[in-house]
Amino acid sequence: MELHGGYTAWSVTSYEAAKQLLMDPRISKNTKAHWPEFRDGNVPQDWELYTWVAMDNMQTRDGKEHDRLRKLVAPAFTGRQAVKSRPIMRRS
Repeated sequence: MELHGGYTAWSVTSYEAAKQLLMDPRISKNTKAHWPEFRDGNVPQDWELYTWVAMDNMQTRDGKEHDRLRKLVAPAFTGRQAVKSRPIMRRS
């Protein structure tokens, strides 16, 4: 698909395709490292989606770094934690 600014990108539209891509070690979520135009500084900082591409978090990391960050946050998403959070979520 074409994004605003004339950039092209993939649009994954099904759960099955997303799961397959996310499990494939050849696919990276790290746009900063694997998009040559961005990496080389050719994408203007005022582009509307710049901050989306520039994000640096667990979702944009691959391999061992993703695993390391996932282990840090995993305890907050256990079944027990979800049950403890219900009253807070219901108040919101």
